[in-house]
Amino acid sequence: MGDITAYYEIEKSILENNLYGVDINEDAVEIAKLSLWLRTASKGRELTKLADKIKCGNSLIDDKSVVDNAFVWEEEFSEVFESGGFDVVIGNPPYGAELSAKEWLKNRFIETSFGTIDSYKFFTQKAIELLSNNKVLGFIMPDSYLGKEYFKDLRVLAVDNFQNITNIKLGDDVFEDVNLPTAIMILHNKSKKNTMFNFLDISEKKDKELELYNEFITDIPSYIDTFIIKNSIIKDINNKILIDIYDQVMGVKVYQKGKGKPKQTSYEKDNDIFVSKIKFTENNYKYISQGIERYYYNNQNEYIQYGEWLAEPRKRIYFDSEKIIIREIINPRVFATYIKEPAIIKNISAVIIQKNNNFSIKYLLTLINSSLMTYYIYEQSPKSDNKTYPSFNSKLIKNIPIKNISPEEQIPYINYTNLMMKLNLQIVDTKQNFINELDLEKVPKKLQNFEELDFDDFVKEYKKTKKLKFADKLEERNFKNEWRSLFENDASQAQELQAQINATDKEIDNMVYELYGLSDDEIKIVERTS
Repeated sequence: MGDITAYYEIEKSILENNLYGVDINEDAVEIAKLSLWLRTASKGRELTKLADKIKCGNSLIDDKSVVDNAFVWEEEFSEVFESGGFDVVIGNPPYGAELSAKEWLKNRFIETSFGTIDSYKFFTQKAIELLSNNKVLGFIMPDSYLGKEYFKDLRVLAVDNFQNITNIKLGDDVFEDVNLPTAIMILHNKSKKNTMFNFLDISEKKDKELELYNEFITDIPSYIDTFIIKNSIIKDINNKILIDIYDQVMGVKVYQKGKGKPKQTSYEKDNDIFVSKIKFTENNYKYISQGIERYYYNNQNEYIQYGEWLAEPRKRIYFDSEKIIIREIINPRVFATYIKEPAIIKNISAVIIQKNNNFSIKYLLTLINSSLMTYYIYEQSPKSDNKTYPSFNSKLIKNIPIKNISPEEQIPYINYTNLMMKLNLQIVDTKQNFINELDLEKVPKKLQNFEELDFDDFVKEYKKTKKLKFADKLEERNFKNEWRSLFENDASQAQELQAQINATDKEIDNMVYELYGLSDDEIKIVERTS
């Protein structure tokens, strides 16, 4: 009984004297107080006093002329700052939050205002400012801070202020209803000159509750590369930017109430009146709304009535010229293709046309479809972390770094683009011819990729989809004999073409690495993260 009483007194003492908290939501503050009270409640004992320790306010803004609930830490917790600040700060800072007084925050937190503005960057800087000299910070937050270009200010802040940096990559599904992979960052100030990195990746493990401390790999050069060197790759590859030598725009926005001439109502979109499967008039143009792949596109046989009645019609030159189309969704990599014929492109893709005859549009396509450019776009795009809709923005595409080489030097890249377009069309035709033989209204994904199945698995999947039932073994044997030759022939052709595509992709990647002068270590970083 004495041990229990002693434990209670220790926990009660910690809550009363050592634990502090701030939240902008008053209900959250009251719930936190209640939860902490219940942890130490005991019959006959006085409740822990928390009113002066758990408070409500805007923990980022300390200027009452900016917001009414401004929180001045030094005044609210004066006893802490008389001793130099907090020894430990832990939390799950809000990220992607709508920020009031954004300009005030950018001026206040200059060190973390590089690139994309995100609330969790500001909270991290604020937390560091609240710490004492012998300090420990522990946050769980999106793992984008580990290597994204637009979070390099946060990494610099960590390296400049702490000697021991630990990161635990957790992956997805840590929190319900959160579509971003997360990580734990622990920063500890120790009296040593060189920064020590600790890194653990459990993102692929189903059980996140692990004995973590036994699994750390410390001071590994590859992780230091990821945390520091990584961003020099982007810096080094900068030469010309795309918009200097090409024109780029997002595609056409077809429908939006209140836009177009005359102004659209909800009727136009609800009835999809401008898009059809038939070319009715000369104003009907080929319309590409989806199906953009690497070096080819799936023709949906759609047409659009093009004119000022569209919500955002764009200039015709972008659609009449030969062009590159880049799909906005970049999962798992960048998807871009070349289209020569006139076609109207939907605004879920970027459209790039030539404006400088010294730079071929096909040279650019080879670069964009390379692993290096996938890496670059992922690292630069704030939207690439979104699990359900990883994408880029138009401004990013305009700033893609393009190596300035002569037309003669571009020829190998153009030849590779032509080869990849040819191979991809061949594999699409081969697969489609086989799929047509299946005579199915809806083809499941496994049968779309039939070349990845062995023959028995194909038969099993086809039987299930077609709902076939054999009267006896003889009928089943005859069915297999009928299909075996066609399946093996077409699957073999598709596999051979895919092997050629993969090998050519690798040759392109190596050529692009050499073009941009990447070292072996930098290539490893790109291939590990793209």
